Amino acid sequence: SIVRSYGIDVCYDDGCIAVNQHGMTKYITVYPAMKIEPVENDSVFISDQQIKYAKPFAVKKILDVFGN
Repeated sequence: SIVRSYGIDVCYDDGCIAVNQHGMTKYITVYPAMKIEPVENDSVFISDQQIKYAKPFAVKKILDVFGN
């Protein structure tokens, strides 16, 4: 609901989470914190530890992708 307040739509489709704003879509990928963060153009990578203990950082990563 926090990212929705910034005008970002959240879609759940076939086990995938996608965020969309102004026609740009990015997929949310959760990865284990003990691994190095992967890099892909169409995904936002958030560690499992950020989701569990540092939600503001996870939200900021999503907002930064869209320039909010």
